[in-house]
Amino acid sequence: MIVTKDELCTGCGVCADACPNNCITIQYDSFGFLKSNIDSEKCVNCKICTTVCPANHPNNENEIFEAYKARRRESSLLLESSSGGIASLISETVIKDGGVVAGCAFDDNLVLRHSIEDKLSELEKFKGSKYVQSYVVGIYKTLKEKLNSGKTAVFIGTPCQVSALKNYLGKDYENLYTVDLICHGVGSGKILYKYLDKYTSSGEKIKDVKFREKKSGYRATGKNNLRLIFEDKIKELDSSLGIVLWFAADVSLRESCYQCGFVSNKRCSDISLADYIGEDLSTEDKKYGTSMVFINTEKGKFLFEKIAEGAEVEEKAVAESVLKYKRLNEGKKAPRIRKRFFEDLSKLTLEEMEQKYTLAAILPSKFVRHVKALMRRFRK
Repeated sequence: MIVTKDELCTGCGVCADACPNNCITIQYDSFGFLKSNIDSEKCVNCKICTTVCPANHPNNENEIFEAYKARRRESSLLLESSSGGIASLISETVIKDGGVVAGCAFDDNLVLRHSIEDKLSELEKFKGSKYVQSYVVGIYKTLKEKLNSGKTAVFIGTPCQVSALKNYLGKDYENLYTVDLICHGVGSGKILYKYLDKYTSSGEKIKDVKFREKKSGYRATGKNNLRLIFEDKIKELDSSLGIVLWFAADVSLRESCYQCGFVSNKRCSDISLADYIGEDLSTEDKKYGTSMVFINTEKGKFLFEKIAEGAEVEEKAVAESVLKYKRLNEGKKAPRIRKRFFEDLSKLTLEEMEQKYTLAAILPSKFVRHVKALMRRFRK
């Protein structure tokens, strides 16, 4: 019994929540990606797992019908958020109305996990970008219980995670809002933990990990890609680090990201969010960041209208906006060196990997300029 082809598994974990016999576990494979594992002795071949799998049923049904450039008004809060801070503004609004938010953050063991929160004070941990995949097992089941009890909820995640939730629920809940993040792909957790191991060798404990810090501004360059928070200090790692380069160059992505079923301008969520792409960035936009907001359902429009008074909002043409986002229009192709890259990841030190897999070594020269531009976006 298999849930889906191994190369299509997104690591969303919904099969584990859906299995009536608890015979599926989600674990990291040797390359640092979450994968499903089935206990064949417990499995009764009911195939429920195959029906909820987003790789089998991507659930892209919603047509984008409105697009907005948006940035929340409170500049101090913007510095803690990705892009224009719209996801955090949505989360705050839902909680103030008595609802709950499902988002992801690093736990005490620095494992990225989804959790469900109902207090404003807990939302801080959800802010910011993450370059690795979150562990969601248990969240689908718990969120369904809360929805059935009448709680309003918003789930924020990658498209495959949103689709997994909808497949698990099996019906539309009026009290559920879904927000997908237009996804570049998910990077190997093994790379991140190589960096964490390097900087904890002295016994110091890392409390938190921050990607794409913008304390010096959204467009600032330099040491602001990966920030390690210790008990008594902050370590900022250089912007040329492999973890950012390999992600931007598509070398370190999970295999299913090259065959993503969510590369479409039809979305599975109520709202889709991304960094804003355009030439019309104001001084404030460049300093604090701004978001592209795609509205995909009437429910999404209702939610966005509720938060709009807390943001600077400008409507954009849908067709023109969609064309700017490659992940709505075209898939990715795995670099030829990807297989060798992961073979070396298990054998070489972090320093050896950085020396071997430079930008020039990864890509033909004609693509170098493109990846450098992409890296600038990732370190905004």
